[in-house]
Amino acid sequence: MNTLSKLTASLFILFGVISGFSQTQVVNLSTGLSSLNTPLSVGSNDDTWMISYPGSNGFVSPLVSTGFYTSSIGPLAYPCQPNNADWIGPVVNTAGHITTQLNSAGTHIYQHQFYLNHGCNFLDSATLIFQNISCDNRVINIKINNTSYVQPLPGIGFSACFALTINIANPNTVLNAGLNTIQIITKNNESVGALLLDGDLKIYSSNNLTPLTAAFVWNNTQPFCTGSPVIVDGSVSTGPIVAYKWEVQSTHPNCTDYQGGPAWGYNWIAGSNPGTLDISSLGLPCGLRYKVRLSVMDACGNVWNSAYDPCFMLNCAPVLDLSNSTVEICSGGKPAVSLMSNCQNCNVNIIDLNSNTSVFNGPPNQALILPQIFSTTNYTIILTDLTSGCSVSVPWTVYAMSNYIPVSFNGSSNAVCPGNTGFIVADASGYSNFANCTMTIKEISTNTIIYSGFPSIAIPVTLWSTETYEVTVQDPDGCVSVYYHTIKVVNCGIGIGGDDDWDGNAEGIGPKRNATDENQLANHTDEHSTIIYPNPTNGMISFEVNTEKEDVYTVTITDLAGKKIESFEQMKTNDRQLTITWDTASLVAGEYLVTIVNSANEIMVKKFIKE
Repeated sequence: MNTLSKLTASLFILFGVISGFSQTQVVNLSTGLSSLNTPLSVGSNDDTWMISYPGSNGFVSPLVSTGFYTSSIGPLAYPCQPNNADWIGPVVNTAGHITTQLNSAGTHIYQHQFYLNHGCNFLDSATLIFQNISCDNRVINIKINNTSYVQPLPGIGFSACFALTINIANPNTVLNAGLNTIQIITKNNESVGALLLDGDLKIYSSNNLTPLTAAFVWNNTQPFCTGSPVIVDGSVSTGPIVAYKWEVQSTHPNCTDYQGGPAWGYNWIAGSNPGTLDISSLGLPCGLRYKVRLSVMDACGNVWNSAYDPCFMLNCAPVLDLSNSTVEICSGGKPAVSLMSNCQNCNVNIIDLNSNTSVFNGPPNQALILPQIFSTTNYTIILTDLTSGCSVSVPWTVYAMSNYIPVSFNGSSNAVCPGNTGFIVADASGYSNFANCTMTIKEISTNTIIYSGFPSIAIPVTLWSTETYEVTVQDPDGCVSVYYHTIKVVNCGIGIGGDDDWDGNAEGIGPKRNATDENQLANHTDEHSTIIYPNPTNGMISFEVNTEKEDVYTVTITDLAGKKIESFEQMKTNDRQLTITWDTASLVAGEYLVTIVNSANEIMVKKFIKE
């Protein structure tokens, strides 16, 4: 180490302990050098070095030797013996020789710490220079603030003096404004370890503050539209930045000044690199002009703003609604697309992705009929605003179905008594285009259309003989399904009290009833009879049930459409007879049904006439 460096180190000792390896040196960077215009000394004879080795329990002060080490043939001098440095190590004997330390083989770390009065200076360069370096056994790494600069170093051992220069890249990032640490990491293969260093750390700083630049790249092309990426790159900003902030603010239409409106990203963000900003992620209202500004801050709180605040118009992308467009169609049908949009001057391009061809390109209409399809087809609809250049792309899928509309006949009659009313219920509500379907019902025996209209309603039919009906359901796209439904007319029983001529009066004994299920009719037994009197009536009417054993009945009065008018629940017989008398004054003139159900769920249906 040169004499001037030694004097500098001696002066720095005044700030700490007078003796021993515990003093941390301080360098003032007002000019980038020490107060004596000398580099910071880093020689091994400076009392700032500490050592850590196996068994040392942390960093301890090393010992200075005479330059000899103990060998099997006696003390030997290390080949490297410069005047400006000492050999230091974990153990020396009474003669001052580096000697064996049990269980110390392995990694030894020699550490030197110093403070930089960094201030707000911009460090131009920093260089670590070893005029002489030698090690027992060898140097394997050199770190500055835990950043490796030389790794490995197999050639630096104890056989000679070596020279080494390390240029510290990005010193403003590597070196701290405050405590800094240099570590020489060595490998001791035996139980003897030592290090010799003679060098300087030269740090140079600008005499004046280096102006920061808050520059960024406006790497976009017009137009700017809602949802499209608007990327601003601020990573080109230079200088020792400690914080930055982005601002995007609405501005005057001529981009001359800020409007004083809302600003986004006003808060400072700690960091040295502003990176990029995607303005589209800020959710800015469209239809306004905006300015972008980047500001950066140095360690002293000085702020620099970007010299150029670009102004841009954020156009509103057109809105496209396809909710009324076809989603299902019969195979061979032509899809209809309903283009509901707020765009006044637009062009639409519809691309069939199955064939990768455009099936329409031109001014949009509210309803466009496209070429027929025979399988499920995926489309992309691109709507472009010709005024702003903004566009929106919307996917659309049309499912092509076979010519089949599912229809259920649940609720329809399967069997009735002669002269009674049955119902046809063709339910197509499971079909996606159900609301737009039509239905026709044709009586096969007479080839007569008895109904034409909306499906899924109950259509009454009066039968005297078994009849088959043709039910046709069709949607606007041409899908057609044809079904057949048969209602059987069955003998409901003839006997004393029965209504043999179906005029509503009892001619003999025996049940008369209607049903919607043949099984229900087949399970009937002749255990009760019903008499209605007077029939027809214009006032009071009586329903009399005679049975072979006591029972409980429910009596319900409905019109021919099945609408309930009155009901008598849990009516018990008395001496095997039940009579209910009821006033028909509230009824309009016409025919009505009386349904009588016993505890065995046997059903009788009778008809009466209100005059």
